Amino acid sequence: MTLFRKKHRSAGRLFWLVPALCLALAACTPAVPPASVPPQESAAAPTQAPAGTLHGIGEGEFRPDLTVPPPTEAASTAPPPTKAPETVPPPTQPPETLPPETLPPETQPPTQAPPVPTAPPETPPAPTQPPTEPVPTQPPVQPTVPAGSHDANGNGIPDQQDIVTGARLYLAQKPQYNMYGALDAAGYVTAAADGVVYGVCTDVVAAALRYAGYDPRTLIHEDILADLAAGTNQYYGENGEKNYDYRRVRNWDVFLRRHAVSLSTDPRDLSAWQPGDIVVFNPAADGGQIWEGHIAIVSDRKNAEGIYYCLHHGDPGQSVYEEDLLTTLTARKPVLGHYRYDGYQG
Repeated sequence: MTLFRKKHRSAGRLFWLVPALCLALAACTPAVPPASVPPQESAAAPTQAPAGTLHGIGEGEFRPDLTVPPPTEAASTAPPPTKAPETVPPPTQPPETLPPETLPPETQPPTQAPPVPTAPPETPPAPTQPPTEPVPTQPPVQPTVPAGSHDANGNGIPDQQDIVTGARLYLAQKPQYNMYGALDAAGYVTAAADGVVYGVCTDVVAAALRYAGYDPRTLIHEDILADLAAGTNQYYGENGEKNYDYRRVRNWDVFLRRHAVSLSTDPRDLSAWQPGDIVVFNPAADGGQIWEGHIAIVSDRKNAEGIYYCLHHGDPGQSVYEEDLLTTLTARKPVLGHYRYDGYQG
């Protein structure tokens, strides 16, 4: 019994000694770093390597001189760690590839290119000599009136030029030839109810002088009264018809002879004629009477010979009011009087 106890005690002591030795051996054995074993093989590898092999070396490749595979070889045999794929942002498409309506307002393509800043213009150097005037391609306009002429209406334009302008303005209405046209409040021809101006040749002269600043209706009427008082009886039909006396050619001829400058009646005496002059044609050479004459305003235009045209109204249905009367009409109606009403010559 005593021997059994001694054996039992010895066995118990051996029972505790074996685990202690195992723990001591385990503590002396170096641990293999976890990185030398691939993750996928560590789970399936046996807890103890088979005899004749080392970690990381297969059968037939046993190398006694190696006890632990170097880290570099273990790393080379181990597969590279799997990395999560990097998320690459998709490339930004240029705004022009998208429809304009889908783009936000700030990304809309500009409707036009921004203005390119321009450098301020360089100041040209001051010319050392005055610039040369260009040579005119057309001849200068001929002067229509002489310098120093009378200016009745005070508009800064001589009477002669105003008379031409007044005649043109009246004839621009395309008057119809009729002695009994409508009169305005001042007794001068005006448009009738149908909008048409009815007048005769003397109405052209009256409108021309009226535009220049004169009142020929009153001037002729007062001169007729003075002639009656003097008993000279030069005027035709001296009956004091104020609204019609100034519309007779003979009365105009008498008035101009008494109160205007008389000039040459030869149309080819070019130096004697100027625009704005008044010319009276005598029908006597055509078998007519003096009161059947014609009167016109000298225009500021000439024919090829340098003879002035005339502004007039002498026939029913007339549509052209500027004609070469001093060349064509004088063949049967020579010039009776040529006058320049450059201010009232009382």
